[in-house]
Amino acid sequence: MLEKLSSTGEFVGNNNYSQQQVEQAREVLNTILSFSQSSLDKIEFYNGDAKKDITNNTSIILEAMSSNSPIEMLLPAFPAKSPNRNKTISHLPDLGEYLGLKRLNLLCEEILYKYDGGAQITICSDGRVFGDIVNVSDTMVNEYNASIRQMIDKHNFTNLKIFTLDDHFDIKDFQKMRDDLRKKYGQSLDTIRQQVLSDKHEKSLFNGLHKFVFEDIIFGYGDASRNKIRKLSKEITYQVIQSSHAWSSLVASIFPKTIRLSIHPYAIGSGKISISLVPSASRWATPWHNVVLKDKLGYRLVKKHEAIEEGAQLIEDEYGYKYFACQTIIATQ
Repeated sequence: MLEKLSSTGEFVGNNNYSQQQVEQAREVLNTILSFSQSSLDKIEFYNGDAKKDITNNTSIILEAMSSNSPIEMLLPAFPAKSPNRNKTISHLPDLGEYLGLKRLNLLCEEILYKYDGGAQITICSDGRVFGDIVNVSDTMVNEYNASIRQMIDKHNFTNLKIFTLDDHFDIKDFQKMRDDLRKKYGQSLDTIRQQVLSDKHEKSLFNGLHKFVFEDIIFGYGDASRNKIRKLSKEITYQVIQSSHAWSSLVASIFPKTIRLSIHPYAIGSGKISISLVPSASRWATPWHNVVLKDKLGYRLVKKHEAIEEGAQLIEDEYGYKYFACQTIIATQ
């Protein structure tokens, strides 16, 4: 029998897993990490928090393997399109969302090569959670969510499923859903502010989200001064983090034994594995804040105005998903 990994990455105590099972679990974890451009070899040079992540995630994988169950992963993502039309085409999903979903399903298929039980990713779509804060209507959230579900069904992405706030609350009042979520699972805004000041992960999260919020507010309140917009965007960012953390607490209580994924670039040892959905020059780029541009190097995420400035043309693929393509690409199609 092998000993179990401790929080420092060393083996302590006995358990019921063989060397072969542990190695198989580590291969699966390495497969997941490869989608975040990392690996166990890299992580094991980091601190105790990073090694604790390895221990926890390996344990989750081993437990699933012991019952031949799918390895469960959780990803808060695909909320709704940014309302800033300098960045996005419309409020509906486009080629970016399709490529992102395809990559997540591919991750599960890659795991199947390592483990017969396979894997499943639950996408926790959080647009309803903070749509009221970032000026995205519930109607837009409804139509976006419906289109994402249609994509998953149409392309037979059987390893993916969607969970939303609507699935948890047995009420039809969307604002009451949000209020109940924040009341039961949320922290005070003062607590959020203090965490941003004292915690490096929270500070990084705040800075990344604030950039998005600032860009969107400028688009919606272009006549206001930049100082006023910056001040407003900071307060909105605190509220977004408050709602996002409340949502994370809720889904953690519903899905306790899952590997936590994130589209945000969390540092090693944060408890989450960062996943890149579509290539981009920015680690923070997501399909719902950008458009897809196809050039000679392939697909990448850019803001809509950047694609237009490059002279790209808006077209559709064979499925009707919109994206921008450079003139040289269009000429060869």
